[in-house]
Amino acid sequence: MKILVKNFQYQILLKKEFRYPCGEEVIECPAGEVERNETDPMDAAKRELLEETGYTSERWTYLGPTIDNPSKLTNRMHLFLAEGCVKVAEQKLDENEHLSVMTVPLSTAVDMVMDGRINANTAAHLILKTEKLLPDFK
Repeated sequence: MKILVKNFQYQILLKKEFRYPCGEEVIECPAGEVERNETDPMDAAKRELLEETGYTSERWTYLGPTIDNPSKLTNRMHLFLAEGCVKVAEQKLDENEHLSVMTVPLSTAVDMVMDGRINANTAAHLILKTEKLLPDFK
């Protein structure tokens, strides 16, 4: 799942993570997988948000599914909006995770998609979808 995270300063959280398959740092929205003991993607999103960023939210909206790479993959990514996020803990990263968190206005994230700084498909999809669905979210 992918999560678009909005804090109280009308900023969104993005992560920069080294991705071994492409050999470079990639800017994305916080994300993760539904683990074997989990059945609800929203529960997994809440867990991943806390682990990757140290933030939590009480206001979650499901924005629907997307297929990340339909020519090769069969899984669906679930898209979420988490609003009013607050930092409550430090990151709890897995041993092989190396990422940093940054905040930017949504309009800057859209610019980053359009100029190629954000080029991960699902993150771009989520950022552009949020801008279209929430035009007052500046």
